[in-house]
Amino acid sequence: MKDNNFITNPVAFEWLQRNDRPLKPRTVGMTEIRAAYYSNFGMHYFKDILEMSGNYVDSIKFAGGSFTFMNPKKIKEMNDLAHQYGVLVSTGGFMEYVLTKGKDAVRNYIRECKELGFDIIEISTGFIPHPTGSM
Repeated sequence: MKDNNFITNPVAFEWLQRNDRPLKPRTVGMTEIRAAYYSNFGMHYFKDILEMSGNYVDSIKFAGGSFTFMNPKKIKEMNDLAHQYGVLVSTGGFMEYVLTKGKDAVRNYIRECKELGFDIIEISTGFIPHPTGSM
């Protein structure tokens, strides 16, 4: 029997050994899924994912600036839906591009990300070498 600190909802193939997952918000056993990456998906698809396995999803990551081609109202709705399921939302790697456009662009980007409900702004040194202390 599991205690109340772990997910206890029924799962298929429960006889298979798997690691226990603490309840959200958790700092271990986290799972990140990809949102719009090579192709966009909409609210119905995303809601289906969250209803099916939302207890196991900790964050969703947009990537490659895919959200810059989306309607801001829809981005906000998607991010709000994620938050209803305790899921954090990441911009994924795009700040690297914004950094090349100057300080005003960075300020505007951070402001708009906050307005749209993003929780995480990813900055990856995999794309550009940038010392972390210089921001």
